[in-house]
Amino acid sequence: MLNELLTSLGFHKNEIIVYTTLHSLGQVRAGEIITQSGLHRNLVYQSLESLAAKGLVAKVMAGNVATFLANKPEMILEMARAQVDKAQQAVEELKKISVAGKREVMVFEGDEGIKMSRSVALRSDPGETLYVIGSKASSTPEMEKYWRRFHQQRESRGIGLKIMYEQGVDPADIEWRNRLPLSQAKYLPFDIDFPVWFAFISDYLEIGVPGNPALTFGLRSQEATGAFRKFFQVFWEQSVVVETGLGALKKMIDQMLESLAAGEEYCVFGASAGEHPSGVQEMYDDFHRKRVEKGVITKMLVYRQSYDRISRRFAECGDPEGKISQLRIFSSAPPIPMQINLYQHKTFFILYSDPPIVIRFSQPEVASALQTYFDELWTREKP
Repeated sequence: MLNELLTSLGFHKNEIIVYTTLHSLGQVRAGEIITQSGLHRNLVYQSLESLAAKGLVAKVMAGNVATFLANKPEMILEMARAQVDKAQQAVEELKKISVAGKREVMVFEGDEGIKMSRSVALRSDPGETLYVIGSKASSTPEMEKYWRRFHQQRESRGIGLKIMYEQGVDPADIEWRNRLPLSQAKYLPFDIDFPVWFAFISDYLEIGVPGNPALTFGLRSQEATGAFRKFFQVFWEQSVVVETGLGALKKMIDQMLESLAAGEEYCVFGASAGEHPSGVQEMYDDFHRKRVEKGVITKMLVYRQSYDRISRRFAECGDPEGKISQLRIFSSAPPIPMQINLYQHKTFFILYSDPPIVIRFSQPEVASALQTYFDELWTREKP
């Protein structure tokens, strides 16, 4: 346990051996450390030198005889504080050379990646609330042990929690969270397995994609978290309509096309042409032929790997120059099996599971918040 902690703090293997040996022996000559540790004398002296440079070991001279003494353990905290100060300086210097307005997506892998991303919430101000949607994939028995510790830390920092789970999550886990201070938990208002999970607080948005290993993406954007907060509240109040199946998806896009006149537009977050359930791509081919013929405009933020395929689709459907079929690469979010359609103050979430799932929000405030975020992205992303 101690060795793992010291390794995570940046200690090298030989430094750990020499440092812990010195703590157990007290003030001694180098020869005693060599005998006790079993390391070659050169490795011991190298480690003593590096530990002294960090302020963790003191060298005491008595005449021509040198002895070594481990400083008090609290010196590790001083070393860590110095590293934090250096990190802060590095952040400030990097800000000076960063391209203004550019947003990078942070990528984390596996269970440790989930923990690293979620730890961002613990650095938020007291009074903030962490919102979580669809976290069944991160509720394994192994991760549940971590979540217990996480929530203790969250409570001690005065940070609230609102979390909604899929129907398959153990009721005991929800009951336990509802007993915690500053914590509210409930089931989602529909019985589906989310292909992703979302968590957000302040200006930090986390998107998780289940898998082996799971991938977790982090993005800092006040506009994004503001928009997600709006639709979280709709989920929380249980006021959404959910339909499943290819027929439900076709009905949604047909109604959208029927509602829009020539020259009117709809917007799409996260368009893709990847691995969708059977019949989806053919349905979209037919839809866009009718859309181009009617003169309805679309503005799509498209995942990079689908950009060329969708461009070809629009050309084949009669709009090779993209006059009413506008695409920009959606580089500010990870590719996930979900897209969002916005039109006439309506919002539709499309989950490309098998069968597809359509979630309809009729609240104008949800569409308004997402439209603001879309417009901000549209001006920034490249055509």
